Amino acid sequence: GVHFANGSSGSAISTSAASPTVGSSAPNGTFATLAGQTTDIASLRGQPTLLWFVSTWCSSCQAGTQSMAQNLAALRSDGVHVTEVELYQDLGQSGPSMGSFAKALAGTEYGNPDWTFGVSSA
Repeated sequence: GVHFANGSSGSAISTSAASPTVGSSAPNGTFATLAGQTTDIASLRGQPTLLWFVSTWCSSCQAGTQSMAQNLAALRSDGVHVTEVELYQDLGQSGPSMGSFAKALAGTEYGNPDWTFGVSSA
């Protein structure tokens, strides 16, 4: 299934329902991929997916993305797809675009079809 992970230290995610717990099923919502495709989180259900929300200005998110690049092959071998989504408007903080963030930190794994980058819609 789709599980929720939040990489931003000390941040809160606001949803219309109760805030999700890390490791629980992700609430529904939409995000735009870097290719411009709008994706509904519900469409990911039924597939092993790590749904990871980050802020591009967050140093632990940056380090986590580099670590993900080094470990993506292990997740891929288990059939897990990674979807890394920038929190809405980067939580009001200034940071690089998600495209710049992904290109700089994902290394040779940038563009891998098993790792989708996107920007949350709200």
